[in-house]
Amino acid sequence: MKKKLPEHVTQLKSGKFRVRYKKSKKFPVEYDEVFASLEEAIQHNEEYRARNTLKLNENEIKPIRFFELCDLYLEWVEKRTRKLRSQTKKSYKKYINRLKVAIGNGYVHKMDVLFLTDILDKESKRPSEANGAEPGETISGNTLLHEYTMLKILFKKAKLWNRIKTNPMDEIEPPRFVPKEIEVPEFEELDEIEMKIMKAPIRERLQFLIGLFAGMREEEVAGLHKNRDINYEFSEMNVNTVIEQKEDGSYGEGEPKSKYSKRCIAIPERLLEVVDEYLVYRENFIRLLKIKNPGYVEKPNLFLNKDGDFYRPYRISRLWSKFAKQNDINLTFHGLRHYFITNQVNHNSEINDQEAQRLAGHASYQMTTKYVHVSKKRLNRNATKIFEQYSRVIIHKKGENIYTIPIEHVASIILGKSSLSKVNDLKITLEEMTNRKIDYFNISDIIESCKTLMVEHKPALRRLEKIKTDEKYESDNHNEELLSIISKQFGKEIDFVL
Repeated sequence: MKKKLPEHVTQLKSGKFRVRYKKSKKFPVEYDEVFASLEEAIQHNEEYRARNTLKLNENEIKPIRFFELCDLYLEWVEKRTRKLRSQTKKSYKKYINRLKVAIGNGYVHKMDVLFLTDILDKESKRPSEANGAEPGETISGNTLLHEYTMLKILFKKAKLWNRIKTNPMDEIEPPRFVPKEIEVPEFEELDEIEMKIMKAPIRERLQFLIGLFAGMREEEVAGLHKNRDINYEFSEMNVNTVIEQKEDGSYGEGEPKSKYSKRCIAIPERLLEVVDEYLVYRENFIRLLKIKNPGYVEKPNLFLNKDGDFYRPYRISRLWSKFAKQNDINLTFHGLRHYFITNQVNHNSEINDQEAQRLAGHASYQMTTKYVHVSKKRLNRNATKIFEQYSRVIIHKKGENIYTIPIEHVASIILGKSSLSKVNDLKITLEEMTNRKIDYFNISDIIESCKTLMVEHKPALRRLEKIKTDEKYESDNHNEELLSIISKQFGKEIDFVL
């Protein structure tokens, strides 16, 4: 069934969405805009309606006190079509309450740049209320940045709703905040970390291994269902729900962070062996629960707390922190996610950027790159590669039985487009793969032999044939773009096993 659009929102034949209001008593200002997505259209539609529902004249400012503005904003958040997660709304309320204490209930239109700058300066010196804070320790730069952002949002709405003429927050720069850099272990340490985790109690062992091998967030691990989300046939785990804290303080199931967070992640088969071992433990645990409480109804979640209820996500991080400290692993549980993504991007030549993004559950690859950290060993190992001459040794760097061929050579051979490679380097690859010396008379035969060998070992390379039909890439002017597209699909080099 086609989703019903909000009033005043229509979809055009182009696929874009139009928000239109004719001038009337209720809506004194005519409005007609086109947006690329439905979400944008709904947001602007709601903002326009909110501005006119307040019955404000475009040229008249209606004074409002700060507390009233905060309450009005939270009311708008509750009514908006695109609902926020409970945790997000809880955070908004927390920072708004802090700002109420700091600012007081004065009129918003009287709050200028100097006043708000002074407020933020005083907040930066406010004693920290965080657990474990040292005496005299002030709030973190991250907390101050969140308060600044909340102020920015509130004053933006105040101007949109005609409660102020100009927005003083436009002239205030965000506080400087440099997030603590996460350092992840080298890829070569993966086996050692896994061995340490294997010594943990069975429930924690499985939770920690999911973080290591699937890069899931703590709320995603807690939200896994034992039957629905574990696929033994294909060795996969699926993220469909999360466990989150509701506004009333209780815990329940909710939607993942974004639509991109719902994903399928391939896992090593040995992780499924740990799942089987844990399920035996879980079955015994449920049996004991039902003896203590005959009326207990089992939840489908893989992990449960001591009462058989939803497992609290923060417990996973706390247990990991204690375990990591005891076993000399310098990573938080969220750091395991960074480690997973870093390893996939830096050491898995079989996946491209979009696939790495999908594994991470991010909306864009730009976000994924923030989780990728420099490997000092890899950097030192590869920094001198530009000075190395391409040779037979490089082709067989993984052993005599494996050809490691640069993607530009593969593309040249499959597409018959020699301009994609350095001629002398391509000649070495062709001769090595066929064990024949190239001359004028046999070059076509040698190229065809290499192409046949490559396609037999990597049938997916047949997809490159489609590129031949694109006239755009016939010219050498687009060689760089062509190689970029191919590299994203197949990586920078491909291994062919003899």
